[in-house]
Amino acid sequence: MIALLAVVLALVALPSSAVAAVTVTEFEVEPSSLQAGGHPSVTITQSFQYSSATDDAKDTFVRLAPGLLGNPQNAAQCTSEQLRTTAGCPAAAKVGSVEATARPILAGLPGPMTLAVPGTVYNLRPKGGEPARLGLELQAWAG
Repeated sequence: MIALLAVVLALVALPSSAVAAVTVTEFEVEPSSLQAGGHPSVTITQSFQYSSATDDAKDTFVRLAPGLLGNPQNAAQCTSEQLRTTAGCPAAAKVGSVEATARPILAGLPGPMTLAVPGTVYNLRPKGGEPARLGLELQAWAG
């Protein structure tokens, strides 16, 4: 009984890990055209609010309505693992471009600045019952 009490007290005394609080503050999907079969470009806007400077959003997921995603068999595919390597996905798997807007708050600089971070959209191999999966590769900012 004393050993159990000691273990419980030790667990209570250990610092708990902080829970990151990332909140989606804006989400919008805008096709360039509503024409059936028109192959529109799609703009997806996502904005986040962070509870601290150490919070981040590593992965986000969006489910597109039927008709907003082309045939994923028309382009080469790469795996999520390939996307995360330094070699990245093959050029044949590129299906679009992306631009992320970042607003870093840097100590010593007046007010928040806005950075446009360009990137590439790749056709990834779907998992499970997914009809398609896209991966984004953003260019690192070399300031």
